[in-house]
Formats: sequence, structure tokens, C-alpha cells
Amino acid sequence: AVVSMASSADTPVLKGEAVAYSERGLPTIVRQVDDGTGQARTVVQNEDGTHKVFGANTINSLVGSSDDDARHWMGALKDRELHGLVHELGKRLVA
Repeated sequence: AVVSMASSADTPVLKGEAVAYSERGLPTIVRQVDDGTGQARTVVQNEDGTHKVFGANTINSLVGSSDDDARHWMGALKDRELHGLVHELGKRLVA
């Protein structure tokens, strides 16, 4: 389902196919596909309103990294961001 409902003025609601929701029922992780290019990405909105985006470049960089670098980078992600990254990896594995 494509989500585009209103939210508080501080934090706009993510648009795209909802993957996860907050306790208030607002999307916190969405999958977006560019209609023109077909490029897909997963966008995470953190509790503080910041965003993390995971797409082809992220996955290619992660796969091309050393185990230590990948662990270090993933270790710095918040739980919600890890959820988004795993979702993006899964989508790309089955594509």
C-alpha cells in the first residue's frame, strides 16, 4: 500500500510501500521505486526525524567491503536502520 497520510508539521510522512509502522500507525520504513528509472530503495525515518536510505549503491558498497569494515559500519546503525538494511538486502536477493 502506498502511504501518503498527514503527520505533524515537524516530520513529514514517508511516501512509498510501507514496510514498518510506528506505534502511532505512521510508516517508519518504506520501499520507494522511481517510476522513471525503476530504481528502488528503502528509506528509514528514525525517531528523531532523520532519514537513512539504502539502495543499490549501499548494497554494492557493503558487499565489496571487508568483513571488518562491514561489521563496523553495521554496528553504528540503529535497530530501525538495520531493519531497513535487511529489508533492502532481502528485496535485492529475490529480484
